[in-house]
Amino acid sequence: MGQNFSNKGGNKLLNGTTSFLGKVGYVGSGVKTFGDVRNYSRGNVGVGRLSFRLTGTGVGLAIGYLGGPVGGVMAALTFETGEQAFDRVSKDLETGYNNFINNLIHGWQLSR
Repeated sequence: MGQNFSNKGGNKLLNGTTSFLGKVGYVGSGVKTFGDVRNYSRGNVGVGRLSFRLTGTGVGLAIGYLGGPVGGVMAALTFETGEQAFDRVSKDLETGYNNFINNLIHGWQLSR
């Protein structure tokens, strides 16, 4: 299977732990994918958000397979964090844009 570059020393406890985490990661990825597709089918998320989430899960699985479970978890968390940051920034930008347009419509002028 995939090579685990994070544990070259041969420590049995570490080998067992990373093996267990790898299996949990595969199961967790399946559960997350099922939940994401269910949210899409219920109309809770759009196709763009679903695509981003599935890409993040796929990248996490690929990196986990090639480089070990720690790398896979870090990759998946990077996508998760990116989604949360986008949500926060997009709300702030939308509020600022709407305020700007409202001020233009209602006669906003530069202060002197």
